[in-house]
Amino acid sequence: MSIQAATERYAAFFSHLSPNDLQRFDKYFAVNARFCDPFNDVHGVDAIRNVFVHMYKQCTKPRFVVHDYALSGQVAYLHWRFDCDQNVTIDGLSKVIFDEQGMVQEHIDYWDAAAQVYSRIPLLGSILSLVRGRLAA
Repeated sequence: MSIQAATERYAAFFSHLSPNDLQRFDKYFAVNARFCDPFNDVHGVDAIRNVFVHMYKQCTKPRFVVHDYALSGQVAYLHWRFDCDQNVTIDGLSKVIFDEQGMVQEHIDYWDAAAQVYSRIPLLGSILSLVRGRLAA
């Protein structure tokens, strides 16, 4: 499978992800795949599935929107937005490495957890704002 076809297939999967799709992760992730984001670093399809099971327990109607992607060899970079609940929106980038069969070997999410999640926690948000103010030029 071409890297472009694999990327488009994967982006469509996440853009339409629902709880019913959790049992289909083995159609997209290699058996020993790695998934990493600011809160998780797991290996294997079952562990990856558990990350998303947890997401569905924590969020009401979570939704991914893939805006764009770029390709380099067997690597795709996906720019996306994640909406969860009423006021939680996270913008991020994923580095996704595919094998020759178009299965995901590694998916690493890059996004600013401090600005997009931690800052919403009352006391922690105040502390982070103070730290950002002191570090800013």
